[in-house]
Amino acid sequence: MNTENTEVDVGQLLAEQLDRLFGERVTHQSLTHVEQGEFDAALWNDVEQLGVIGALAPESAGGAELRWSQCAAIFLTAGEHAAPIPLTEAMIATWALGLAGIEAATTKLTVSSEMFTLDTDGKLHGSDPLLAWAPHIENVIVIAKSGSDYRLCQFRAADADVKALNTIARLPASHVTARGVGPQLNVAAPPLLGELGLKPALAAARATAMSGALARMLALTIDYANTRAQFGKTIGRFQAIQHLLAEFAELTAAAQVAAGFGCRQFDAGLSAA
Repeated sequence: MNTENTEVDVGQLLAEQLDRLFGERVTHQSLTHVEQGEFDAALWNDVEQLGVIGALAPESAGGAELRWSQCAAIFLTAGEHAAPIPLTEAMIATWALGLAGIEAATTKLTVSSEMFTLDTDGKLHGSDPLLAWAPHIENVIVIAKSGSDYRLCQFRAADADVKALNTIARLPASHVTARGVGPQLNVAAPPLLGELGLKPALAAARATAMSGALARMLALTIDYANTRAQFGKTIGRFQAIQHLLAEFAELTAAAQVAAGFGCRQFDAGLSAA
């Protein structure tokens, strides 16, 4: 991208397109189907067509090469709608692969925040007790330690021991264990993905999505306070309720600021690399 303003416009444009799509397609019924174990393939295909999944990936790896600060709007929108697809995970997966100069062959990817290991035969070992979307994806991207080096690896979920879990969020997740799994991909990890692996990237993206969910809940709460009447007036006119709403707004703003800061640190790290 040529200028910062252009990048900001592209990131915001993608977020606005997602907002319209999710507003139409993410319903109580669709969320219920996902909670029952179904995967919304039609929604996933529509998101793929928008080109959002490769937004973070370098242009050399088939992506749009937007900065994390531009993609924050995308994460936030996904959180606002509780989008029932592995969008955040797939975006980080294509980004990590792209940093290593590799274009993702599929978008049905998830990433693990856990550090795996490679034995002397190049086989993967490790476990993720709560791998999001594992029941519906094809490949898992991980960082693995090999001696004193860190490697970026990809393995097929079908090659690991996958045990489905019931989560509080009621979204698909599994306990995934790799015992001597031969990775499909084993390359040097990009410098930004070393000792802490993919955990910081997941934390930044999910924190941003959570701030989006908070913003949505705040908007719904304010709407209810301005609609629900008690003792002859809307409850939003009561001082006690106003204080609670103000505190909620303060916490939401703080969450968004913190999430934005986290995303900007990746931009700074990439610039320094």
